[in-house]
Amino acid sequence: MFDIRLLDNGFGFEAIVTAIGYESPLSALSGIEDELRVLDNSLTGTVVFDLVCSNGLVWNRFMVMNIKDGSFVFSTAHVVEQNQVPSWLLEHQAVIFKNNPQFFDDSIITHDEYVHIVAA
Repeated sequence: MFDIRLLDNGFGFEAIVTAIGYESPLSALSGIEDELRVLDNSLTGTVVFDLVCSNGLVWNRFMVMNIKDGSFVFSTAHVVEQNQVPSWLLEHQAVIFKNNPQFFDDSIITHDEYVHIVAA
């Protein structure tokens, strides 16, 4: 399961896909493409994936992949360290998680980790 939001920020990320629960959204890329096309049929740029619910607070929490005209460019996929993610995006995610604690219901995140995430 996943949550998709378009980002209107001018900072290089066009959308964010957030894992909800322990299942990684990376196993549903074609479905994500379909949903992104509904939001913006010609979306082009970079999509960031926040995999904290499925991967935890580890080195591979964030991944990015380019999208061109609504289709992922798989060869561009790579993990980014948390210190490479802009602080505004970390703060944005903390607010989203604070307002949607149910995202963690079926995740691998402990209560203490949740408190750390929403305090960012």
